[in-house]
Amino acid sequence: MNTARLSLIALALTAASIGAAFAADTASPKTRDQVRAEVVEAQRNGTLIADGQTGATFRDLAPHRFPMQARTGGPVHVGQGSTTRGVY
Repeated sequence: MNTARLSLIALALTAASIGAAFAADTASPKTRDQVRAEVVEAQRNGTLIADGQTGATFRDLAPHRFPMQARTGGPVHVGQGSTTRGVY
């Protein structure tokens, strides 16, 4: 009987701690309006996931339907007519 009681207490404590861990969102809780605004923006720029199996976004599947994204970095290719010679 003692073993059953200890097991029950351990199970109850585990369940309570798991519930508290899931409920504690310390990142930065957002309001419903903020989440809705993010969803509308994602729909507008095509970054919503279109295919759950591959993770492809709507922009990946139909890039002609969405505005061009601004480049934020990456390699710069120097072409002909540039003042820098030999770098392509």
